[in-house]
Amino acid sequence: MLEFRLTLTGISSAKQIDERPAEHFSHPIGTGPYFFDEWVRGQYWTANVNPDWWGLAAENAYGEAKPQFESLRFIFHPEGSARNAMVRAGEAHLATNPSPEDCLAAENNDGYTCVTGPSDAYLYGRLDQSMHAHPALQDMRLRRAIFHALDYEGIADLIGLASVPQGQLGTPDMLGFNEDLSQYEYNPDLALRLVEEARADGLVVEVVRRSSTPRVGSMTEAIGFFLDQVGIKTEINVQLPDVFNPRVRIKGYAEEAPRAMMQVHVKQNASGELGNYACPNIDDPSRSSVHCNPEFDIKLATALTLSGNERDAALKELVGFLYEQYPIIPMALLDKGYLISDQYTYTFGVDHRFLAVNVTPKQ
Repeated sequence: MLEFRLTLTGISSAKQIDERPAEHFSHPIGTGPYFFDEWVRGQYWTANVNPDWWGLAAENAYGEAKPQFESLRFIFHPEGSARNAMVRAGEAHLATNPSPEDCLAAENNDGYTCVTGPSDAYLYGRLDQSMHAHPALQDMRLRRAIFHALDYEGIADLIGLASVPQGQLGTPDMLGFNEDLSQYEYNPDLALRLVEEARADGLVVEVVRRSSTPRVGSMTEAIGFFLDQVGIKTEINVQLPDVFNPRVRIKGYAEEAPRAMMQVHVKQNASGELGNYACPNIDDPSRSSVHCNPEFDIKLATALTLSGNERDAALKELVGFLYEQYPIIPMALLDKGYLISDQYTYTFGVDHRFLAVNVTPKQ
């Protein structure tokens, strides 16, 4: 986890941070082969080659000694069709997150191809079990019913370029991955029986996602369908980030409580995710309201004092503990794909971080 997080930490300008700290997030100054040019929010971000880059004269610079491009331009299009159209028209060299249908179409077209690979991204549903959640969601029978009502293989097929996870967030290479767990069983008969036992009359579960979340598409409607089949009423919402984000924070829950919500998210790198299951501070505006179990908090505090195999074993136990508490539904592990111009090749790791050095012209 430490090695991964170090790769996310840039080397910035100490002078800027000392004298103009607010600019750190809008006018980055670093030590790389490109320097920041312009950022028009919501439209594009540009950078130009850095003639003073230390790597030009170094023997151990990563990748090519000379940057391949004079400039870089990142264009923001939330609509996948718009991104893909730019590659097809030759207006862009690379587009992110094509659909399986887009990749299939690329097989029959000249000028661009689709490349895919495994990732550390996953799709999950956050089912609240906290101080602000609807009281009915404290009933473990109802929570179990929701988990067993979902057809996980069907969900993976619907998304495309996806597989069924092993009952937890993340992948087997992560610290604390519990290989003894398996994905929750799709058992609508059991779910229906549990709903009848819980007798949660009048409960409506809101299934909601951000409009900007990639690869989710019709997932909220599919989840609503499965829950409706076992007698759980749902309300489906797709909301803009400026509406969605405040609602899932502590303050948003307090203002609307009590409510029953399942938030559908896509996230990368589950390492360190266990801290988000701890009881949140209701005065912390950055925290979401998902889960609160004092027994878990005690176990987590102990696990974080350990290292090596002891830490791994303690975290595995916590993952198993959460498995029985039903706070978050691991729905799918996601492959990722790109449409790329036939002029270039593109290589990437499971984290799919973009590095310009990994885009190279074909010989």
